[in-house]
Amino acid sequence: MNRKIYLHEIVKIYKDNRANYFEHMTVKWAPAMKERNQKLFGNFNIFTSLSKWPYVLNMWEYDGWKGIAGAFDFETGNPETFRDPFFAEWSKTAYNYRREGDDRVLIPAAYAPTIDELIASGNIGHKLYYHEMVDLKPGTAKAYLELVEKEWLPQAKALGMGLIGAYRTSGRKDSEAILIWSLRDWAQWGSLEEAHDSSEAIAAWNKRTDGMVVNWRREVLMAAPHAPIRTGKHLADLV
Repeated sequence: MNRKIYLHEIVKIYKDNRANYFEHMTVKWAPAMKERNQKLFGNFNIFTSLSKWPYVLNMWEYDGWKGIAGAFDFETGNPETFRDPFFAEWSKTAYNYRREGDDRVLIPAAYAPTIDELIASGNIGHKLYYHEMVDLKPGTAKAYLELVEKEWLPQAKALGMGLIGAYRTSGRKDSEAILIWSLRDWAQWGSLEEAHDSSEAIAAWNKRTDGMVVNWRREVLMAAPHAPIRTGKHLADLV
């Protein structure tokens, strides 16, 4: 039963600074994590040819609503800057690497694994990941994720996809779900993309969810060098 809460950050990279940002967001950020009681679930490159560019994705894991509320309270304690001293200093360099972001808070499905569970099971280090953002009719996201577990998960496994995360977005009238799947390699990606036009299983799933799903898009992610979902090590190990 996953009782964590997640912060999902899509960040626009400035010029050719993706590698610099990843280093700054992991190695340089690691000392700040203890005070925030947070874990990095993973940070990822969003593959440019299949999405807007240049963007990256960060995902942070907290101990429930109390945990993320405590982190936000710590961060915004200064009423003038709304940033704690470490964050303020860290940001001076970060502005050289990034320009803007789009954040959301995610509630995991009960069956979604935590980062510790993924590490313990060895379900890490994959070459590629599908990142699916599903727009849903208001009030249906929770039911959609339940349906994913009961009806789509077995079919996805048969297609070679491994579940990494399943979430609904807070503050969106229960109208958005985000799914992350592991893929073996680009050859498998090509086979899956072809299957979206030819697979009876995928067609049946799309028909089954037609009353819920308004639209969706999928992107391909690649884990950053120090991401725990790639290395199996938490950022705290870098300090």
